[in-house]
Amino acid sequence: LAVAQSLKLIERLGIDPTQLCYVMAVYAAYRMRIRDCDGADRYAKLALERSAAGPRDHRAEHVVHGIVRPWIAPRRTCLEPLQTGAEYARELGDTEYGGYALLMALAFRVLAGDPIVDCADRCHAALEDGWHSVAGRLRRMDRFFRIITGGIPLEEIELDATRANRDDDASDDMSSLVWGMLALCVYGRWEQAETW
Repeated sequence: LAVAQSLKLIERLGIDPTQLCYVMAVYAAYRMRIRDCDGADRYAKLALERSAAGPRDHRAEHVVHGIVRPWIAPRRTCLEPLQTGAEYARELGDTEYGGYALLMALAFRVLAGDPIVDCADRCHAALEDGWHSVAGRLRRMDRFFRIITGGIPLEEIELDATRANRDDDASDDMSSLVWGMLALCVYGRWEQAETW
């Protein structure tokens, strides 16, 4: 109730509607966090309606399609909005949110059952296209795809996560660990994955 009143107050004060849109999207994510799927869906739809009415708020759309909708709708329905949102954000110069949307779209493609070879091609194309804001994570995804498609023999995998990150931001350590563990699991090396 307090958040709903705050949203009404923000709107009445004439605050930028795109900020209101983003607030609704974040509130939808919060409703998802407390397992209120109906409330999350309601606020997500409101955020998308507000964004569609203009001006477009790509960050709110990212929160809705990247965080809220995958839990209440088929992931495949999030792919196109995330992909187009990534390109739109990039056109605006917001490579941070654009990059995050691109990464989520790639991960959701795998989870939605797209062929791994197609996902690998998309990842490699994104690297070639110069997504510098998320290049480290894209390189790790690309390496994972090349490992599981046979492009890199398992014996050649560098198992030292610290050395794998020497050229990347330290905040990407978890990403490196997750992709490394997935690659080991694909090859049935469960014990190695547990200590990775």
